[in-house]
Amino acid sequence: MPNTAAGPTSVPGLTTIHLISECVYSPNRSAESETAGRRVTDTHRKILVHLCLWHARTKLREVTKVVYPQSDRHAEPMRIAISIILLCIGALGQSTSGQAQDIVKTLLPNGNPQELVMPKPSERERVIRQLRAARADAQGVYAQQAAFLLAALGADYERSRDYLLWVLKGCDFPDIRRGCDDMTGEYLIYLCEHGHHEFLGPMLISSIDDYNAAGSEGLGSFFSTFVAKSPNDFLDAVRSFPASTQIKMCTFAGFGDGGGMAPEDLRKVRSQLGRMNDEVARRCLRQIEKANTPEQ
Repeated sequence: MPNTAAGPTSVPGLTTIHLISECVYSPNRSAESETAGRRVTDTHRKILVHLCLWHARTKLREVTKVVYPQSDRHAEPMRIAISIILLCIGALGQSTSGQAQDIVKTLLPNGNPQELVMPKPSERERVIRQLRAARADAQGVYAQQAAFLLAALGADYERSRDYLLWVLKGCDFPDIRRGCDDMTGEYLIYLCEHGHHEFLGPMLISSIDDYNAAGSEGLGSFFSTFVAKSPNDFLDAVRSFPASTQIKMCTFAGFGDGGGMAPEDLRKVRSQLGRMNDEVARRCLRQIEKANTPEQ
């Protein structure tokens, strides 16, 4: 390994640029394992970043001694220094982005929240740092996954949750926007199933106008089961909305995935909501009954 304190004085500027370019942008992968190759590549990048920054500082010192910087004979050191600095930035960006993508794939291998792999307690802080870096640069599905993982880990929970709700609203447009897809609702469902019920109302509002057929079925199925398991939490989410909106919400839950409620869930809802001396509960039960009444 080169002595970074002394610096690679024997390597000319252009040769250094070529070396960094080859190692950073065309890394050789291990034939035995892509994972092993990635570890080697990341280590090399870190070493190269230190080397190229040292070399850039050396070249910039030469430039600062120039009396007439516009002179042609001094243009080459400046070009070399700028090129090296840009390559350093690229190396750092690639390393951070690569690590962030790796951690998302590790924790969410198939994009399915039900297969979430929680990090070990000793790795939690490192994972959260990488996920925050991923969220800062990511777009589309990748951004959703990073936000979901942060929320599931309890890091930046409100910000991550609100981002997922904002994306879900994108399915309320005929030309679906904001990267909303089949999995957006699934990420929010996972959070609900793990004790986060505070956003059921906004989630229901988005669900009743959902233009994503597959996503709407998943949300309908969830709310159909949820009203049977936790009727009080469901009604609390519905109460703050006007009666006309309550009707839509309860009808949506009653339809489930489009085929109506499971018979056992319907029996539970009839029993539990039927015993409540509550206008909202009675209104909701009427809509659920209508949704599960066969058409004549």
